[in-house]
Amino acid sequence: MFKCLLTALGVVALSAGALAQPANTTVAGCLYQATPATTADNQFAAVQCDASGRILTSTGPNAASSGAIAPTGSAAAANNLVLKASAGNLFTVTATNLTATAAFLTVLNLAASPADGAIVPLACVPIAANGTATINYAVPARFSTGITVVITSAVTCYTKTTGVVTAFISGQAL
Repeated sequence: MFKCLLTALGVVALSAGALAQPANTTVAGCLYQATPATTADNQFAAVQCDASGRILTSTGPNAASSGAIAPTGSAAAANNLVLKASAGNLFTVTATNLTATAAFLTVLNLAASPADGAIVPLACVPIAANGTATINYAVPARFSTGITVVITSAVTCYTKTTGVVTAFISGQAL
């Protein structure tokens, strides 16, 4: 028995073998499988539906504790915070500058805070003296090594200078 997917270019038949989706197509409709197939890198899966043809969706974070993203925050005034010491996704980070010195909020792809000196931030925003800065991602940002937040009082985002500025730092990462 064949199952099909409708695409912008017509109908593509699925059999027990592999299927390469035509370039620049959009899948319409859905596929019911009692046990949905798993995919590997560079593979696509059909939109899944239940036995009645209703598209299955993910609800994302919800009121259940297992459906939420737990925030992490600094326990005291700090100049850095490791949100995740391994690869992961960053949703948001906020820092409240607790000093009268302007600074930068930077996010690094590192599993630990680096020593003072040159850094390579993946995100950087200024924080006014006694101000607050936030970095939000509409789609979570993927970090391959770790997610470390650094507050620097240097004149650029590319140098970590500590000891002058401290902040309350919080973030959400998985």
